[in-house]
Amino acid sequence: MNPLLFSVVVSAHAAESAFWLTAMLVWKYLNRLILPLGIAMRLAGLTASPLWYDEAWSLYLARLPLLPMVRVAALDFSPPLWELIVWPFIRAFGPEFGLRLPALLFSLISLWLAYEITRLLQFDAAERFVGMSLAALLPYQFYAAQDGRMYAMQSAIYLAAIIFALRGRWLGLTACCGLLLYTHATGAFYTTTALAVALLQHRHRWRAWTASGAVAAVALLPWLPAYLHASDKHHWLTDLSPGLILAAIYRIHFVDTLPWPAYGMAVVAASMIAAAVVSLRRLRTNRYPAILALAATGPMLLMVALSPVKNLLFYRPLSAMTIPLALWIGMCLPSLWRPLRYSLGLQWLALIASGLLAWSPAAKGAELRAIAARMEGCHCVVYHATATSLLPVSVLLPGQSHILLDDDEQDDGLLSGDLRAAFSLQHAPLESITDRPIYIVWARDELMSDEADRRMAAYTAGAVLIGRVNYWQAAPIEVYLLQ
Repeated sequence: MNPLLFSVVVSAHAAESAFWLTAMLVWKYLNRLILPLGIAMRLAGLTASPLWYDEAWSLYLARLPLLPMVRVAALDFSPPLWELIVWPFIRAFGPEFGLRLPALLFSLISLWLAYEITRLLQFDAAERFVGMSLAALLPYQFYAAQDGRMYAMQSAIYLAAIIFALRGRWLGLTACCGLLLYTHATGAFYTTTALAVALLQHRHRWRAWTASGAVAAVALLPWLPAYLHASDKHHWLTDLSPGLILAAIYRIHFVDTLPWPAYGMAVVAASMIAAAVVSLRRLRTNRYPAILALAATGPMLLMVALSPVKNLLFYRPLSAMTIPLALWIGMCLPSLWRPLRYSLGLQWLALIASGLLAWSPAAKGAELRAIAARMEGCHCVVYHATATSLLPVSVLLPGQSHILLDDDEQDDGLLSGDLRAAFSLQHAPLESITDRPIYIVWARDELMSDEADRRMAAYTAGAVLIGRVNYWQAAPIEVYLLQ
């Protein structure tokens, strides 16, 4: 061989080896920084935003005595496991911190469980770096950690169920499946997927997994009448569409932090397609990518299958599949064709950096706390168009009188009549209030009836607009002062 050509070849191999050695060292130390940064982002600003409607609903429920709380929970869509968890916390730590502290703890547990899955599925350094970066540093994970609802808990239980399924521990899997069924109305989709993971990993033990699912289903029997009651109630979700699916997948990664959501949707969709190709290509030699693909997409596919009967799919019920999805992409991305790998990797890096810069713990509650501070201290009535504003505003202004529009046609998605009665919410026409100044709080929800909109427009015609709350996750709220 030509000595010059030989030296070039040797130098190229040496340079490539040096590059990959450097990359492995960088990944090793970056892996050590990912978890501390993810933990810090979850901790920062835990109570920076006021409670929004869904959180205030859980707070109202958890404030009830224990047995009445369970009976009232049976009137709604979701079972009461979350409220049972937070019931002692809000009494020990107060409403905001006590409601959000369990979510923070479950989110931190999810990080540890995600790392455990990467160990069980034998991720290499590059795969672990990508997967744990997505699991630890995406804005929706910060959001779930600081949201006083059951979604961080559901994610932790689902990850634990996957670990028990991978290890073949049927007792642990049975317990997790039962807990998932009592966490959310969509728990059956996660339970079914976790059992399918167990069957895929340990096919010869199919009797054990069948028994596990049967025991979890039997454990749900006491709550089955409540589920049947909820299935007959109208829900605010529209029919399923491709746009709704893409928006849900985007939001479980970035919430609404990015100014260009279509770009984020495209990167996530391209990554999922690429991961599916890698999983199929490696199926004969390594079934771990296929197992993660099932864990990451199984619940969503089951929701899509059910949608012709009843659509339950929007971003929040998909919360628990977010970390398995991140790990699946992390496992498959380093195996892509090199130009595609670098292209998607750089785009994910840009999206994560943008999300970290755009994330604001206070943004979830929008301007509600500042506007409520202007309403504090006066002897006023706060008049609400819907309970979606009454519940969170009454938490901020417990000393004021809060009255709800007397709309008999109000959609159950804005809080059903039996729940309004259980929470002892007052309702009356505005004309009956004559002795005090009135703050009118109008949540511009699409579920309001035409008659309610007409009445609110008439009530606010002579009032002064003092502020507007622009939520990420709920209808905007306008606040008026009527002297």
